[in-house]
Formats: sequence, C-alpha cells, structure tokens
Amino acid sequence: MPDHAPKTPLRWTTALLLSAAANYGPFLAMAIYALAFVSSSHARRSIWQLLPGGPAFLVTDAMYRMLNIPGQNDWLVLAHSCALTLLTVFALAWLIQKVRWLGYLALAGCALWCSFSAMVLMAMLMM
Repeated sequence: MPDHAPKTPLRWTTALLLSAAANYGPFLAMAIYALAFVSSSHARRSIWQLLPGGPAFLVTDAMYRMLNIPGQNDWLVLAHSCALTLLTVFALAWLIQKVRWLGYLALAGCALWCSFSAMVLMAMLMM
C-alpha cells in the first residue's frame, strides 16, 4: 500500500476568500435583493450602511444591550461589529489553513449563522 503524500497547505488568499465569502456572501445577497425588491429608500440605504459589519452586528448590538453600556450610538456599534467581523474572517481563514476539515466545518457553520443573521437584520429593517 503506497504512502499518500501530505496535502499541500491552502494559500492564505484562498482561505481568506473562502472566509470572506462565508461571512459576507449572505449579506451581499440580501443587499442586492433589497436594491431590487425593497421599496423603502431608507431601508435600502440602511442595509448598505450595515454591510461592512453586518455579520457581527446582531451579536455586537446584543452585547451592548446586555451590558447596558452608556453612550451607545449606531456608529460605535457598527465600528465594533466591523472589527469583530474582520477578526472572524481572519480567524476562520487561519483555521481553514491549519486544520482543513475543522475549518470547512466552521466555514459551513459561519455561512449558516450569517444567512440567519442576514434574514433577521432584513426583517428588522423592514419593520
């Protein structure tokens, strides 16, 4: 039985693209859907403003509300959610590159969470 050669490591660019697609793909699809089918200009504008930090926006907003942080404004929450989203993208890319099977499992979980989060955020903005 021949020995199998070890798998070549995934490039950082490929891992980052996969991670960014899992994080931002559902939100980009939601934003394009909003351009085509949402009649409220305020909702369309808000969706595009929340796009950079969208994947972590619900988590960040919930943490701000649970901790009852004073001086909370929308731009501060958005800045923190952008930072958390970028941290998630890089952490997921690192995991994909180091432990491929676990990274792909985390990638699927992240895509599911971001899809759910995009639907909830769209529903909140349409209210």
